Amino acid sequence: VILFCSCITLDGAAAGLHYYLTPRWSLLLSPDVWGLAAGQIIFSLSPGTGTCISLASYHDREYKQLAEDTLFVAICNSSFSIFGGFVVFSVVGNLAHTLGKPVEEVAASGEG
Repeated sequence: VILFCSCITLDGAAAGLHYYLTPRWSLLLSPDVWGLAAGQIIFSLSPGTGTCISLASYHDREYKQLAEDTLFVAICNSSFSIFGGFVVFSVVGNLAHTLGKPVEEVAASGEG
């Protein structure tokens, strides 16, 4: 939350957030995008899976709310990922502003 409050006030953060929140519908037809998204969600949900296993060990076999618990963990995971995206793309917008480049070019440049 502290990083969020700090990063959204950076110069150029608005441009990064606009890039983050603007859908690019044509990319939905790309199999590469779907493959990267699947890899990301599997990587991201791994700690959540461990949480579900830990929580399940405290319940008896007749526990009826397992589906609700796993849905809760998945929703929390997605919420944290979306919130983290605000921080990351605020910084990307600031980097683009500092370098004098468009956000699209900075965001597409890859790792590092």
